[in-house]
Amino acid sequence: MPLDSALGRKLGAGPAGEGRNMDHFALELEDFNADAIAAYLRANGIAAGEVGDRYGARGSGPSIYVEDPDGNTVELKGPARPETRLDGG
Repeated sequence: MPLDSALGRKLGAGPAGEGRNMDHFALELEDFNADAIAAYLRANGIAAGEVGDRYGARGSGPSIYVEDPDGNTVELKGPARPETRLDGG
């Protein structure tokens, strides 16, 4: 993405030094049960963010953000709602 785009500016400087080259990494989960996912994460000592409706590569749907041990954001993404799907599926 261009560094001068809205999301690019949010990330700060380009890769090098203090800059990052990605906002987050997303994993799409075919079966997304927010309560079960949050309970599993808590049981394993992982702090999870709030469930939110977020835009993704295939459209908008539920997701939960967590941080990996290095401080990178990982998004656990549920299926996109049919009316928002970008891939015709």
